[in-house]
Amino acid sequence: MPDGSAGSFKKLYSVLNPGDGAPDAIGGLNEQLTEAVVEADDALMEKYLEGESISEDVFQSTFSQAMVKRVLFPVLPIAAEAEIGTVEALDFLVSFAPAPNALPRKAIKGDEEVLLEPESGFVGFVYRTVADEFVTRISYIRIFSGRLSANSSFVNQRMGKPERIGNILKICGKEQEPIDEGVCGDIIAVAKVEDILAGDCLTDGKTTIRLPEIDFPTPMVSLAVKPKSRGDEQKISTALKELVSDDRTFSVYNDPQTGDLVVSGMSDLHLSLILKKLKRRRKVEVDTFPPKIPYKETITKSVKYIEYTHKKQTGGAGQYAKVVIDLEPTERGQGYEWEDKIFGGVIDQSLRPSVDKGVQNKMAEGVIAGYPVVDVKVRLVDGKTHPVDSKDIAFQIAGREVFKKAFMQCSPVLLEPIVKIEVVVPQANMGDIMGTLNSRRGKILTSGSEGSSALIQALVPLAEIQNYQADLKSMTGGEGAYTMEFDHYDVVPSNIQKAIEAEYEKEQAEK
Repeated sequence: MPDGSAGSFKKLYSVLNPGDGAPDAIGGLNEQLTEAVVEADDALMEKYLEGESISEDVFQSTFSQAMVKRVLFPVLPIAAEAEIGTVEALDFLVSFAPAPNALPRKAIKGDEEVLLEPESGFVGFVYRTVADEFVTRISYIRIFSGRLSANSSFVNQRMGKPERIGNILKICGKEQEPIDEGVCGDIIAVAKVEDILAGDCLTDGKTTIRLPEIDFPTPMVSLAVKPKSRGDEQKISTALKELVSDDRTFSVYNDPQTGDLVVSGMSDLHLSLILKKLKRRRKVEVDTFPPKIPYKETITKSVKYIEYTHKKQTGGAGQYAKVVIDLEPTERGQGYEWEDKIFGGVIDQSLRPSVDKGVQNKMAEGVIAGYPVVDVKVRLVDGKTHPVDSKDIAFQIAGREVFKKAFMQCSPVLLEPIVKIEVVVPQANMGDIMGTLNSRRGKILTSGSEGSSALIQALVPLAEIQNYQADLKSMTGGEGAYTMEFDHYDVVPSNIQKAIEAEYEKEQAEK
């Protein structure tokens, strides 16, 4: 255990072998650990309760059994930079860790579950990938069966295609030693195979056995990032792609609606470490800010026969276009509809698509708050042309302006993304969590208990839970967890819509 003031890490005392000079509390912890170990063996527990002493060999083997049975999960504190606890951790692994074959590894053959045997054919597991400044990329592989030779190939089960490799490396710290082959039980590395990701299962071409796929958790915490220095856009794109390959719980995407470059991870700390790695590896620093919420705009009622006339005289050729439209809402999620209801030649056939193009350009820009317009039907019902001044650009402008005019008369509203969130917390925190979800405009769907944990499902606006990870950690002392997924879009309350519109108008005025 750490010794000294809170936050310091000066010395370790072993709970296994307290020794002289250990604090009194260590003795009590040693008794608790012993009781937890003997519970893994009924006969040994009976002897222990009868007061018999337990030999060191028996305790050690039972400890290993307890880990195999997953009734005991050791925690080994280490301060690597200060070199505190490193030797003790290695000694523990040598003395107490179960043998590699103590726990049979399950695999899949066809649709059946089987046990993986040492000679089942080559099956390897990629447990880490990392970009290296000298050889571009290194993938670390644990071989669970069979063997892999240098200058051969394997099949990446995730990709379903063969990959060619050159040298096989034996890694010892920073040292890399080429070897002819790796065999069952070895940890090896291969270089310059770009498509390998952590968690991949590799087999040879003849092996029909594969490891079960890992279900990686979905990243829940997101930040928008942009490089601090101009010209680093290409560099940051390459560097983030490398980091995604190294960490399957980290993701990057460009939001097509907001234009933000968004990075997502498991926690604030996770993203902080990722961005520090970005700076260390590629010398790229970024500014971070909350991602923009992808609101959308729509209407709630219909209008008919809204007209707009565009005239422009510049001394030379002018511009003229008159258009008349009807505008109405469609079903949520139905999208945009265009209908040409003009009969006769009041607008030339060749110019009518220009009105449609102008409408769609304005829809993409937004009208009330700068967000794209969705779920509307535009009907072109009338108009007028000029024999000389009517042209494509004039009818595009008229289409934009008549749509804007009609849109403002249709009681426009903002739509916001609603996510379905599932929160798992200790029972004691259930009431507080439900209260905070309600305060974030959430709607509780279900709540219940499972053992000592409470499970709550709710629908919550995305805008209300951007900082939820930090708040949940604070409320539960780090014991809470949550997942979320997009569910639907819903109308933004009028008071919040007014605030969003005011902010947009302020931004436009500053431009």
